[in-house]
This record gives sequence, structure tokens and C-alpha cells, in this order.
Amino acid sequence: MMRAWIESEPELSFGKGNRHIDPKAGLSIFGPFVSEGQTGNMPGSINIAFIGPTNAVTLAEHWVRELNSYYAPGPGDNILFPQFPGFEEIFRSRLQVPTALKEVIPNRDVQRVLEISEDSKRVEETALLYTTRFEHFSSMSPQPNIIICAISKEMEDYCWSSSSHKKPKGQKKLDTQIKKLRDAGQLFLTDFDEDIVPIVTTPKYGLNLRSRIKAGAMRNGIPTQLLLETTLSGAKSVQPLGTLAWNFSVGLFYKSGGFPWRLAQIRERTCFVGISFYKEKAEKIDTMGTSVAQVFDNTGEGLIIKGGRIQLTDDRWAAPHMTREIASQLSQKICSAYKDRNLSLPDRIVFHKTSRFWTEEIEGLEANLDGNIQTEYLAIEQGDHRIVREGSYPPLRGTCLLLGPKEYLVYGIGYIPYLGTYPGPHVPNPLHIIDHKGESTPQRVCSELLSLTKLNWNTAQFCCGIPITINIARKVSSIMSELGDDAPIKPSYRFYM
Repeated sequence: MMRAWIESEPELSFGKGNRHIDPKAGLSIFGPFVSEGQTGNMPGSINIAFIGPTNAVTLAEHWVRELNSYYAPGPGDNILFPQFPGFEEIFRSRLQVPTALKEVIPNRDVQRVLEISEDSKRVEETALLYTTRFEHFSSMSPQPNIIICAISKEMEDYCWSSSSHKKPKGQKKLDTQIKKLRDAGQLFLTDFDEDIVPIVTTPKYGLNLRSRIKAGAMRNGIPTQLLLETTLSGAKSVQPLGTLAWNFSVGLFYKSGGFPWRLAQIRERTCFVGISFYKEKAEKIDTMGTSVAQVFDNTGEGLIIKGGRIQLTDDRWAAPHMTREIASQLSQKICSAYKDRNLSLPDRIVFHKTSRFWTEEIEGLEANLDGNIQTEYLAIEQGDHRIVREGSYPPLRGTCLLLGPKEYLVYGIGYIPYLGTYPGPHVPNPLHIIDHKGESTPQRVCSELLSLTKLNWNTAQFCCGIPITINIARKVSSIMSELGDDAPIKPSYRFYM
């Protein structure tokens, strides 16, 4: 029964429908997907606003202006660290930094929040220094497309999280090892070490600065980008500036309304839905969770939908599930959101979850679906299995193994022939599809999962290790928890990245 094969690297579509497997190369040669008149918004220019302490804002302004310029290739192989031709050259759009779109946080306000002794209160008050200034930009002309929140070193050190301000010794040791490897020319794909978890435990009220700022920005309606002063000053061991420019620019372009690329081998009117759960704030009942759907169509546009609450018992935390009623309500919201965006219902919906689908969940999810819509259900975990390959490198990305009926392994990370290396610090874990309910072949299932690892528009890296439907669960859940039960949410993924 056991059979192995290697799926080819999925292609991406760029300007004029041209294809390439590498996001950076495709953008450099062909430009973004929407740059030649395809369906979608194409920003001619992007207005950037800034909020933060003086030094942090100054560094951030300089960085954004420099993004319109060229960065030389990084160390080592130019495929790993290609040149950055400049934002305007790549995206056919120019970053604008209007003088009026700047709000400097006075030093006295920074010192005031730094002196707050209670950790959660300090994080909460720091977030307010930013969120109370968002509304000012709504009435400005020109109105910003994106607000960059520049975070000073002091704020990062003392106000980023109320649970810990210093890295544990083990993390410091790992950072040192990673810095040595980077200095030697090793590339790391940012999401290769992301863990798949069945339920996300959200922090206590006021715990995380990023989540509180993102939640505040959602109420204002303008996407944000957090930018640390230590990242730009060189105080932290980060990627080469050219690589940082690539990743940062792709995020800015998407948040401003553009589409850097789309999946080339996913048929139209196919919808992928990642269902995740998060435990609500600590002051609420421990056995209460909330369902969230991360919805992506074939264009790559992401929609975030909040579902209903789920009641859990202690022995079910490892595998949360929805009732038939909650699943039915979530399905109705998914179809409505998809139709609003695409003017029609999908022909096929593929549901992803990190635990097995129960019969009542499937019945609920299908209760509001047109009978002509094909459905697939994949339960995905990180496998304990390992495939050994001769030589010093791990198995190739795309290596697949059929373990049994409807059970597969697929390496979303591994040796990448195009890059000529395995760009990761640890032995890679394959994705383990522990159950598949549907008619698609194993080859199609694994090929689509690989495609979805290339749909994270928060980075220009070659791929991530986990499909986007599951990858973003932590970020979405932490922001959702800050919004409150009745607060309206923005469905666009732009507000969560």
C-alpha cells in the first residue's frame, strides 16, 4: 500500500499571466499579477503614514524612502539573496511619504508608559498611544493606504508583551546559532518552524502589543505595518537588507490593495477554508472557545470569518469540534462572504482542520451548500514520521508518501533544487494528512497543499512550511480576542498580517 512520489514545484502567475516558481524572480521579470490590467485593484501610488516616537519614525521614514531604490544581492548565491531592484521597478507603483501623514508620540508620553509598574496596563497604555491617533488619519487628504507603527527599542523591551520582556536562555542560544548560519550565507524561510496546533490559546487582556494595535486599526479601517526600531538600526540579527526589503515590500503592496501573484494551477471557483479554534480571554470560562474560518479563493485573496462559540470539556481541548448548528452557521457565512467577493458561489470547497472532522461537523458545513458544490475534508497534523534520504540533505520539498487509504505525508519543507539547498535550521517535519474525505486523488491533494504554502503575502520567500489556511491561525486568533464579542471585524486578510 505504501507508495512514494515527488510532486513538481507549483507555479505562480505574475504580470500578463507569465509563470514562475520563485516569487522574487517572477516579480522581477514579469511584475505583479495585477500590474497589466487583470482583475483586481492596482495602486498607482501608495501613501504611507507613520506613528511612533521620533527616532523610530525617522528610521522608518528613511527605510520606506529607500525601498524605491536598488539593493545589491546579498552574500553567497544570488538565487538565495537576489538583488532588490526597487519597489517602483518591481510593483509599477511608487511609495509616497506625504509630510502631513505623520504623528510623533512625544517622549514624555513614552516615558509615562514605561514607568507603569503593572505589566498588562503598560502594554495597554502603549497600544493606546498608537490607536488613539488612527482616527486622525481618516479625515486627512491624501488619506494613507497603510499606517506604519514604528516601535522604539524601549517599547519593544518593556511593552511588547506583559508575560516576558527578556528572551529565555534557550531562545538566546538559538538566535546566536541562527546568526552564525546567516552570516555564512544560510537562508531561513520564516515560517518553516511554525507549529500546527489544534487550538490557539489567546493571551490575557492587554498582553500583546501587536494584537492590540492591529485590533485598533481594524476599527479605523486602514491596514497597519509594525516596524521595530531594532530591525532597522541593526541591533537585532535580521535578514540581509535586500531580503528584508523584498519581504517588507510584498506586504506593503498587498496591504495597499495589490495582488503580488496568484496560484497558477488551482482551477477557478475553488475555495480553500482553514477552520481553527481559539480559547477566549482568561477572564472568560475556560471551557469556551470560538471557531474561525480562513477562506482563500484561487486568486489568493484571504477572507477571515468569525464563527460561533464552542463548548469544550477538559478531555476535548486537544481536538475541538463544532456542533452541527455552529458548523451550519459558519458555512452560511463562508458562502455569503465568497459570493460577495466573487459574485458567485464556488464549485468546490476544500476544508482544512488540524483535527478529524466529526460527522455532525460535516453535516452542518454541508447544510447550507448548493448540492452541486463538491466538498473535500482534510485533517492535517505535523507528522512524527521521517523519510530518510541518502546524503546530507533532507528529502526534497514535494516528497509524498501514501501511508494508507486517505492518509498521506507531504514535505512542505525540505531540499529545494531551484535554491540548491535546504533553507532551514532544523530537520523538517512533513505534513501528515491523517484523514481525507473526498474524491480527489492523493496527487491532487498534495499538489494543492504545496501551492497553498506559497500564498503568504507577508513574505517574498520561496515558500512556507504550512498551507496558508492553517498558517495564519495564531495571528488571526490573537487579534480576534481583542475585538470583543460584538465588535465588527474586517474580513480582509490585510488587517491581520
